Parts: sequence; structure tokens; C-alpha cells
Amino acid sequence: METRDRVLRHLKRQGPSSVGEVAAALSLSPNATRHHLLALERAAIVASEPDRGGGRRGVGRPARRYALTLAAEDAFPKRYPELLAALLAVADQQRVLDPLLRGVVDALATPLRATLLRLPPRERLWRLLQALEYGDMLPALTAESDGWTLVAHNCVYRDAGCQAAGVCELLPRVVEAAADLPAERLSCQRDGAAACTFTGGWSPATPR
Repeated sequence: METRDRVLRHLKRQGPSSVGEVAAALSLSPNATRHHLLALERAAIVASEPDRGGGRRGVGRPARRYALTLAAEDAFPKRYPELLAALLAVADQQRVLDPLLRGVVDALATPLRATLLRLPPRERLWRLLQALEYGDMLPALTAESDGWTLVAHNCVYRDAGCQAAGVCELLPRVVEAAADLPAERLSCQRDGAAACTFTGGWSPATPR
């Protein structure tokens, strides 16, 4: 295990610590420990503040305590995909998956709908995608006079969609519910396509 990983694990277990505490726990020199902590601080994985009760390391230089930031969570194993797969499987078995997905659509669309409907149709779609932070999908949006096409090269819902096909309809359903624009899915990475493709028009959506 690399030294910086050991430092992170110490801070995760023990909480905010001084250079001396980390060095003693990991059998490192203070200089080496400080080097690693400062590198982690520059990466915004660790933050420091003056140690009010720890004395001073020298004239005008108060000791500091180091703690993990929220960004540090990515350094520790998570089992979100396994938990999501289990939840989807149980929801499907108990026949509550569709109501849950409808609730997700409502939760995403309702806070945005009133604002979006005051905008022209084309701006509605763009503002909706921005609000939902769908930039992570690496999308290419093409707008024509008779409609639009969105090609998503990185489906953020792919794993969940492989578990439950209804997840792949979330984007078009949110577009219809929030922006009142018709939308449908044409292709899906779940089925082996290179990208997920969605299309729609500029006239009001027809309720499903």
C-alpha cells in the first residue's frame, strides 16, 4: 500500500490529526509525513487548520491539524452499484419499480417546469439539460426546424439501465414532464449501441 493511501486511511479512522500524530502512527518521519499531507492538501483531498491546542512548531508557525475533505471519499471503496442493483431487483420483484421511476421523474421535473415553460421551446431543452447536469453524458445536441436529436456518448444510467429497462426512459420522460416537449429514445448503449440517441420535436408533448 502506498504511503499516501496509508495517510488517508489514518485520517479516515482517527479524524483530524497533526503531523506528529500521523508520523507516529505510521512510523514515518515528520518531514516525510508533512510532504505527503501537503501534497494531499494541494489536491484538495485534505484540508488543514491551526491546531489551537497543539502548541507551535516554531516562532510564528502554529502547528496544524489535517482532515479529509468530501473529495477524499472517492479514495475509499464504495459499493453503490451493488446496492443499486439489489434495490432495483427487489423493486421489480415487488412491482413497485414503475411507481418509483414515476416519482423520480416528478422529483426532477416539478421544480423546473414552471420556469422552463416561460421560455421558447429550444431554450427549454437546453436549460433543462444544463439544470440536470447532463454534460456528463458527453452529449451532442442537434436542433433543426422540425425537431431535435441528442446523442449521449456516455450514458450515466447505463448500469442501472442494464438492470431495469425503465431507467433508460428517464431522460425522455423528464423532457416531456419538465419542458412539455415530445421525446423518445431511439438507441441505447444497454443494447450495444455506441451511444444513446434521443429525439423529439418542438410542439407540446402528447400525454402518455
